[in-house]
Amino acid sequence: MRILFGFLLFIACDKGPKMVVSSTSVQGFLVQMRLIKDEAPQLPPLEFDPDLVAFRDDFDKQAKEAGAHIDPEIAAQLRVMVVRDNVPAEPGATGPTAGLCLTFAARSTSFVSGDTTLFWKEIHVDRDFVAQYGMHSPQMQYILFHELFHCRFNKVHLNPLTLTQNYAIMFPSVDFGNKALFKNLPLYIGQMFTPELMSQIPDGPSTQDISKQPGWEKLKF
Repeated sequence: MRILFGFLLFIACDKGPKMVVSSTSVQGFLVQMRLIKDEAPQLPPLEFDPDLVAFRDDFDKQAKEAGAHIDPEIAAQLRVMVVRDNVPAEPGATGPTAGLCLTFAARSTSFVSGDTTLFWKEIHVDRDFVAQYGMHSPQMQYILFHELFHCRFNKVHLNPLTLTQNYAIMFPSVDFGNKALFKNLPLYIGQMFTPELMSQIPDGPSTQDISKQPGWEKLKF
């Protein structure tokens, strides 16, 4: 759910390239860097699937009740939560990816607006998983709470080798056929907000970390 390598060029008809895009991993986060020519970068319009918003609101409520602080600035970066086809699989993964928390960094080279960089986050959930388990299933709650943990707290994954708890929600993979896990999911959700567990999960990259990536230097028109 973290890494996607690739390189795409977007060409505007008869005007040469207007945007160069590179997707890479930064401290375990999938980050898509966009270099935009002659135009100021724009945040995408807010796009929230109503069913996914219900999970977001429940996540925020449970985090608040547990005393887990969500930074409003980080929370505001989440602008898109959608169900889509063919969520990209993590390289080396043995199965499809159920969901992704993506971080976007759009940088302008406009002479008028100067060197400006915008950041935002998106959550994409694979449509096949929704069809298989149902939107209101424990499996979907697991997927959404996992991705919201990434996007809300800017945390990466737990290392399964450093924690004996087999059902920690922030492990990088999950067995969706594990009946015991989903039977006891409310217990594990409660655990995910505890200081003890959160302290074991490494932080994701800051906006400063992303801005310093050598990948920016490789994005040339």
